[in-house]
Amino acid sequence: MMAKLKYQQGFLKHEPPFTYSGEPNATSFKKWIREVCDWVSRARLSDWQGIRMLGKYLAGSAYKFFERDVLDLQKKYSLTEFFEGLFDYIFPPDFRMLQRVKFSECCQEGHQSIRDYLCHLKDLADTAGDIEEQDIVRQFWMNCQPYIKASLVDKGYEPNTISLEVLESKALRTKRAFRENAKDPNILLALNPTLAAGLSVARRDQASQVNPRGGTRTSGHRRPEGSTRVTSLRANSVRSPVVSGSRSRPDTRRGESRPHRKVAVHGGPPRKDASHMQALRDNNQCFECEQTGHVAKDCPKRHTLPHRPGSGVSSL
Repeated sequence: MMAKLKYQQGFLKHEPPFTYSGEPNATSFKKWIREVCDWVSRARLSDWQGIRMLGKYLAGSAYKFFERDVLDLQKKYSLTEFFEGLFDYIFPPDFRMLQRVKFSECCQEGHQSIRDYLCHLKDLADTAGDIEEQDIVRQFWMNCQPYIKASLVDKGYEPNTISLEVLESKALRTKRAFRENAKDPNILLALNPTLAAGLSVARRDQASQVNPRGGTRTSGHRRPEGSTRVTSLRANSVRSPVVSGSRSRPDTRRGESRPHRKVAVHGGPPRKDASHMQALRDNNQCFECEQTGHVAKDCPKRHTLPHRPGSGVSSL
């Protein structure tokens, strides 16, 4: 007996629960309850011994309840009854009803994990009271991600027969399979109907950007490939004939040749051929007027005759 008392006194010096000031916060209240239960269990205290020593770890409105019921009225609470009485004293009367409303409206958010969603449902069920494990199963079943529900139904499970432990295990396995097959579009769409609907909308938006002729829209006014060559062939087929001896310059803009320009021919008498010129030279006749007695440079008609191409200094 003395050894047990020494153990209890030595253990009480380590890791006591934090001081709860009585704020109506469900998370803080549950954390304080867990620490108290763990502290009483490790110290091997009875419920009454633990309750009597809890006054050192209470403050504010929580200590007022302890002072009234434990110290003044000397009520013989069990540890569970003490927690329930403290809860009713601190939290407002409609708190449980509000927690039930939150529980019924609780849905799994897009990026919320399965464990976090189940933990949130359990917390709401604990603070709402009168909510059983099967109610948590039904709430999860109705408001989880659609592909998880579809996978559970495909495997033959029903919300009225599956346990909470099995539900969590199968849902986690479905989530893992979804991640493993996320790279395969067919499996991904089979596991996630919501994603399939979103993908169909994206494909419809992409199809709306295609022009009525069946081709996709392109930026600018780019010509189809090969149109430049066809255009150049058509243009060459209707151009005027090219005068022989003329030169053509390449068109650097489109890679095709420019049309040849005609050489302008001045008016005047036809040019004499070589045999005619030799005959005039043999008869001592002028090359200009074809008369005798002078040569072409002294011809009196030189400046009155029309200019003949190829004569003069400019022809050189």
